[in-house]
Amino acid sequence: MPEPAPAAGARARPAGGRASKTSARTSAERVAAAAAGPDDLAEPPRRGSPRGTAIERRTAAERAERHAATLKRLERAAGKLSSAAIARMDENLSWYRNMPPEHRS
Repeated sequence: MPEPAPAAGARARPAGGRASKTSARTSAERVAAAAAGPDDLAEPPRRGSPRGTAIERRTAAERAERHAATLKRLERAAGKLSSAAIARMDENLSWYRNMPPEHRS
């Protein structure tokens, strides 16, 4: 004989009879998580100092340094790519070469 369906709002339990750790959220929490927008999924509130721990501050500083270095490399590469593209168009496209400089940019 099949088991009866669980009552409305009751949590389903695995075959062993114990609730799993992943099913410990309430239905209200599941609904809130499903309705959460991108802004609602930000970092959870911090414990301790509002400035974060020393490790968090060091990690943030290292991340900022990497981003700054990446931005510099990107700017240099974009400049080189732009120069190479203009030189190649000037070599290969007669219509581009014949255009006045103010129309090339």
